[in-house]
Amino acid sequence: METYRDLAHLCREVARRADPRVLALLRRDAWRQARFVHPKSYRDGILRSLFLALTSRINQMRRLDLEEYPRGPIEGYGRFLEIVREYAEDPDYDSPSLLLYESLSAAYAIFLRGEPVHPPGTEFPGVGKVRRTDDRYYCPIKERRGDQPGSFCTLCPAEQDPEVVS
Repeated sequence: METYRDLAHLCREVARRADPRVLALLRRDAWRQARFVHPKSYRDGILRSLFLALTSRINQMRRLDLEEYPRGPIEGYGRFLEIVREYAEDPDYDSPSLLLYESLSAAYAIFLRGEPVHPPGTEFPGVGKVRRTDDRYYCPIKERRGDQPGSFCTLCPAEQDPEVVS
């Protein structure tokens, strides 16, 4: 991808291939991938929230109007691809389809919508939720995850939530 319009085109075309069968496979793979996240109540809640966000973004991407996006270069996209490669090389991340759709959803959120990867309302146990106030997004874990390998936090437009002590 070289431009925002190229990315919008890719997002739209891949999202249009996500029929109900693909969505069911993505849901199965997401639940299998997260089977070790504990406690179970957190795992169930976060998976519901993130899968709802994923399907919502897929539906939004299907309807993208390419004319709304500039032909200018995407700042930070090279780093984004490095992070995606880290996930792809992780032997514990064994679903290429889930990686494709999650990565496109993240790229769509960050680069085309200026939103955080984790949508507002996503809860992180013990520290709080991602929230939106006016036109700003706040994340309770941004500073904790910023230097962690494989984290989109460095590209995420959310700010560290000032109400949360890091």
